[in-house]
Formats: sequence, C-alpha cells, structure tokens
Amino acid sequence: MQIVKNVKKYGNKAAAFAALAVASSMALADGDISSIGTSAAAEIAKFAVMVSAIGAAVLTVIVLIQGFRMAFKMVRTGG
Repeated sequence: MQIVKNVKKYGNKAAAFAALAVASSMALADGDISSIGTSAAAEIAKFAVMVSAIGAAVLTVIVLIQGFRMAFKMVRTGG
C-alpha cells in the first residue's frame, strides 16, 4: 500500500510538470498556430509514454513483492 500511496503522491507532481512542459512548449513555438498544436501534441505524447512506463514498473515491483511473500509463506509452512 505504501508503494501505491507514493505513486499517487508523485503522480500529481508529474502531472504538474507535464502541464508546465506543455505551457512552455507553447510559449516557445515559432509563432504559428499549427506549430503550437504540434508542440503540445508532442509533449503530451512524451508524457503518456512516461506515465505508462512508470505504471509498468510499479506493477512489476508489486508483483515481485507478492511473489516473494507467497514463496516465504510456502517455505515457512512446508518446513
């Protein structure tokens, strides 16, 4: 549960960072409306990839922890 709480806490910070990144990309666009949309889409795509990678890593850690707990329970009861 502590891992999930940490993910939620840092997820909000990551969302704020992504919003700032999108806003800064819009400010740094070449001045054309179409380049602003392209920049925003590129930044949002980067954020989506980052979030999915972090989610996959968190799920992997949770599955590993549960696997080790199950293995230790089997060793204790089997001995």
